Amino acid sequence: MKLPKHYNPKEVESKWQKYWEKEKIYRFDLKSKA
Repeated sequence: MKLPKHYNPKEVESKWQKYWEKEKIYRFDLKSKA
């Protein structure tokens, strides 16, 4: 596997944002006491 020499957030962030939304990674329960 060849890695890019530079990290380009514009290429990566939208991919992860879609994944997080799909998997409900940042879903909060406002009634939770945790």
